[in-house]
Amino acid sequence: MYRLIFATSVGLVAFPGISFATTLSGDIVGIEKPASVLPGAQEHELAQIFIEAVDVVLTRDVAVDILPVAGTYTFGSVLPGGMIDAGTTINSYFIHQDTIGANPADRVSSTFSVTFDEPILGVILLGDFEFAFGTALDDSDFLGEPGTAYIKNSAGLTRGTLEGAGDVITLSSDGFTLSGVITTQADLLDQIRIITFPIPTPGSFALLTMAGLSFTHRKRK
Repeated sequence: MYRLIFATSVGLVAFPGISFATTLSGDIVGIEKPASVLPGAQEHELAQIFIEAVDVVLTRDVAVDILPVAGTYTFGSVLPGGMIDAGTTINSYFIHQDTIGANPADRVSSTFSVTFDEPILGVILLGDFEFAFGTALDDSDFLGEPGTAYIKNSAGLTRGTLEGAGDVITLSSDGFTLSGVITTQADLLDQIRIITFPIPTPGSFALLTMAGLSFTHRKRK
């Protein structure tokens, strides 16, 4: 049986899934894929991460807000968005922060780091119509559906990260680590989708070229 091992600051936690290790540190915990990440369904004092999809071949292009371009991004940053092309095989992970309670005066900041044993192809973290590159979170929810229910910005609700002060996201120079700070108001959510390329061992981005992966870089207007 294949298992995913999350290496956390409190030890190793095993989940059914895939056969590589993902290292978590800071204010984040690994969980089983939940039935819902709607408001109030998965409240926790920490950020949470789960596996959405394994070895999925994309049947359509997927818009991402950050292509594998190393850097630190905050609210108002010009993000290196673009597309992961149809036909690419991917794994998908989902970070969800829904702090306990619903008092808009309460805010929680989680400092986290997630290191994968496979390269990150793209990060999807914007959701509001006025900010998102094609409302990318809504448009990529098919990766976790129908097993998980997601909030939709099209319903006038908010779910994105980097859509307010206090959020910081960093993609490492080797392309394997996503880290940062997520600040969440208690009556809102912060969510991030990470798309990775499923290779058996760590490697360089030269492997992406060898695999024939294709990206389309589109600048934001």
